[in-house]
Amino acid sequence: MKDKGIIRLSTEIFVALLIVVFSFNIFNNGETINKAFAYNSGNRQIMLNVIRPLDLSNIFPITDSEALNNYEKAQYQIINNESNNVNYKIIYRISRGIDFNWFNYYLKIYDEEKIDKFINQNIRENIDYIDIILYEGTIRKNEKIDFEYLMWLDYSVGNEAQNKTFNGEIIIETY
Repeated sequence: MKDKGIIRLSTEIFVALLIVVFSFNIFNNGETINKAFAYNSGNRQIMLNVIRPLDLSNIFPITDSEALNNYEKAQYQIINNESNNVNYKIIYRISRGIDFNWFNYYLKIYDEEKIDKFINQNIRENIDYIDIILYEGTIRKNEKIDFEYLMWLDYSVGNEAQNKTFNGEIIIETY
């Protein structure tokens, strides 16, 4: 009798885990496109090197600590070859049709680390996309700045995230 209870409980746990894994995969049968580039305005020009691209190919809802411990962080480098200092913004541009409230992110630049939700950031909305401004700073002339970035679905996101097409871009915008 006791063995039947253990077998039944084990089976229920296994089925629950399968449901979680298969029901929360946001990009299952969807499409994920992630890019990075520097957008230069006026005569202020900087470069963005992608050292390790952001991989969002199999994303599903998890806690912040699980994301930070299990996902590989993307690595980028901003380069200013100009003879002047340049102000810039690190922006994550996300396509319309995806609820940006679903996402959390990690950004490490200099020795500053930030873990937060997209919804808590300065947001600029456009007809085709939404810009989430993650960081603003100044890069000195002839300076290189390395930063790490990671994003994931908040653990509270449910089935509404299934089968979505996602386009996202890291953008460095000068001003």
